[in-house]
Amino acid sequence: VMPLDPGIHALANEPVDAPCPRAERLRLALEATVAAGSDLEGLLDTLMAEDDPALFLRGDVYGTRASTLVAISAAGHVRMIERRYEKGGRPVGTTALTFRIG
Repeated sequence: VMPLDPGIHALANEPVDAPCPRAERLRLALEATVAAGSDLEGLLDTLMAEDDPALFLRGDVYGTRASTLVAISAAGHVRMIERRYEKGGRPVGTTALTFRIG
């Protein structure tokens, strides 16, 4: 566990401080969404991108099984949305939570 500085972050399966084209692609999409004031839930559709570098891996043995978005406001309001997938990338459910921290 390590603290992150305030700002926009995108995490992948690589270590936080390691270069990752997928995480950088997602971070840029996050920045654009926040700057435009767009609905954050639409970012989950961005996570389905399969072009290079792929954010979504569709496979029966190895592939994306969940995509999670966590947005925390300066006031401590948290919105968490997770989409779950079974093998082959078929969606099986979405969970959305809102709560406050701090």
